[in-house]
Amino acid sequence: MSKDMFQLAATVNKETTELEKNMRLTVESIEARRVGDAVTRQQYVMTHTNNLALMLNEVLSNLLSMQNQAQSASSGACMKPGGKKPKPGPGQQLSDVITKQKNLGDAMQQMQNAMQRRKGGQQEGSEQGKSGQKGQQGEDSGDAEQIARLAQQQAAIRRQLQELNSLLNSKGLGDAAKELREIQEEMDRNETQLVNRKLGNELLMRQKEILTRLLEAEKSIREQQQDDKRSSKTADEISRPLPPELERYMKDRKQLTEQYKTSPPVLKPYYQRLVQDYYKLLGI
Repeated sequence: MSKDMFQLAATVNKETTELEKNMRLTVESIEARRVGDAVTRQQYVMTHTNNLALMLNEVLSNLLSMQNQAQSASSGACMKPGGKKPKPGPGQQLSDVITKQKNLGDAMQQMQNAMQRRKGGQQEGSEQGKSGQKGQQGEDSGDAEQIARLAQQQAAIRRQLQELNSLLNSKGLGDAAKELREIQEEMDRNETQLVNRKLGNELLMRQKEILTRLLEAEKSIREQQQDDKRSSKTADEISRPLPPELERYMKDRKQLTEQYKTSPPVLKPYYQRLVQDYYKLLGI
């Protein structure tokens, strides 16, 4: 892929080189029975593998997006105005945000586990002298790059949630929009801590709280949308046909009343007033 897409050549080559190096060092540590160092190196193998997977996923998403745009442009002349594919609803968009935030939390936890394992192996690494210090500097550089990537992902999720917030306001779901604004503030705090490379228990606890509140907001939006559908259905007037017997009775009564009105019998004034009052009671 690095040969076909020169824009990614440097990144792909760097990640694959680091991946192969850490795999080789893992094997050497296992052979030398340095279990702590082997676990740490294996964690870096997973980190670089994840980096490559994320990059491949982004490339695939961009290619699919370009393909869809090209297809939309080619069929634009035949498409009626307003015939574009509708955007996903608020519930589906929030579900996508939840999935991305959960994956980000898993990556944070994985990163913290790697750092804790490395701290446990610092004593053994200090015995290796200068070469060990150089290796530690390389590992710190890899950590900084990985944490920066996590910060970028958190910023992207926060922007996506902000767009969803605007959509909810436009649909009259103000309560849910208020909850999402508070969640955005929590995401912003996470992003700040990642930029400052403060990856600790406080960050992970806030991440769990964000995920919990997102799930609660998703449930609230779903229930509110269901209530709106029920209210709309109840408000609609449902046309119910009259039973045949009642319909015949109403028709016969109308014909009889019309007959009395067109051919009134000769009655005394007193009885004529009674008939007129009767018609009024019938609403005729």
